[in-house]
Amino acid sequence: MRKLVCCPVLLFCLVPTPVAFSQGVQLFGGYSYLRTSGMDYEHAGLSGWNAAVSVTLGSWGVVADFSNHYGASTNNFTPIGNGGRGTTFLFGPQYSFRHIPRVTPFVHALFGGVEGAQAGVMGAALGAGGSCPAPACSGITYYPETAFALALGGGLDIKIRNHLWIRPIQADYIRQNFSDGAMNSPRISAGIVFRFGK
Repeated sequence: MRKLVCCPVLLFCLVPTPVAFSQGVQLFGGYSYLRTSGMDYEHAGLSGWNAAVSVTLGSWGVVADFSNHYGASTNNFTPIGNGGRGTTFLFGPQYSFRHIPRVTPFVHALFGGVEGAQAGVMGAALGAGGSCPAPACSGITYYPETAFALALGGGLDIKIRNHLWIRPIQADYIRQNFSDGAMNSPRISAGIVFRFGK
């Protein structure tokens, strides 16, 4: 996990500062909505935040994307979003279509990890076919897990003034490969972009 988080820091340190700013640096932050599904879990709509930093070289760029969503599924079994967990840290290439003045659509493919918390109801006895008294079974234990994740998607940036842009929508399909199985989660984000350079 530390290696994945250090990747964007190392990348920005290796890129000469004049080059980075002459080409472009973007900072994004805003609201994010995640819909979880997959495995034996109930569907859950989770609210949270999404932030990203990118260095662009012409139409191409490299993005470091982070998000966190809060909540739990209705059956108390969720590998994401419990107690502030559910952080995704994703990195990868992004291509921007810069042919329309003041409007920039983009697409990206991001890879990294997700830090989740899988909930289990004291079910060792149940798993063995035994019985469990109601009071004992009411306790929920959360097991943290960091798993591989990828995101495919894109969005649209609209210029407001100088360095200020808005991102009315960014839509991603996020796949999270937990040990219990994979989860497929559409994510919708919107917010503000600060763009420096070209």
